[in-house]
Amino acid sequence: KGPILLIDFGTNGEIILKHDGGYLATATAAGPAFEGGRLSCGASARAGVVSSFEYNDARWDYQLCAGESDTVKGISGAAYVDFLALGLESGLLNPFGRFDVNHPDVSEHTIEDYSERIVRFSDTLWINEPDVAEIMQAKAAIGAGVQVLLELAGIDASDLETVFVAGGFGYHLNPAHAIAIGLLPAVPVERVDTIGNAALGGASLLLQADYSKDIEALCQNCQIVELNMVPSFSDHYTDSLLLEEIE
Repeated sequence: KGPILLIDFGTNGEIILKHDGGYLATATAAGPAFEGGRLSCGASARAGVVSSFEYNDARWDYQLCAGESDTVKGISGAAYVDFLALGLESGLLNPFGRFDVNHPDVSEHTIEDYSERIVRFSDTLWINEPDVAEIMQAKAAIGAGVQVLLELAGIDASDLETVFVAGGFGYHLNPAHAIAIGLLPAVPVERVDTIGNAALGGASLLLQADYSKDIEALCQNCQIVELNMVPSFSDHYTDSLLLEEIE
């Protein structure tokens, strides 16, 4: 009944805001980072891939996605979100996504003449600063899209009754960590509901019953927002590049 937000995470992030009986909808180019693309050890969530990180007693621990695997095959997008939130909390990362060179978990990795700062979890798993930058740019695209819709609706994040998270990325996502870095709007964590593959669910409903009238009514009541036509989008994007909650 109240304001409700739905975000479908993927290379294109689709965002819908329901408010006052109407809908605002947009899409933003988040890129492949949430699915592990363009990341040093990134991988889509599947057996053998890191699903989550924890940081306890100055030690990094991780869990793997369900299923049998002989090797660890990479790090999922949701686990990168864990790393950013926990790294920020522990002081390993600053709000600009840079590593603290004096942090005991940070080391220098050199290949030929190129040197980079990394956090290494094993011989085959590590995260570097360019990885962090990729995730931050992706989360800024989503965060800015959300901010634009809230702005057009004249409401604040705190007014949202529910935030639905759709897409495979959401299966392993820690909502509290996503909120902490500004990937999701700042709402109480119990208001976040992960719903999996919503696109497939909707297609299944269409096969089971005739929802054409409902869809037609929804489309007529939905305003499409082109973000490149909204002057404030670039400012929201820049603000969202920082690792912090977006109010």
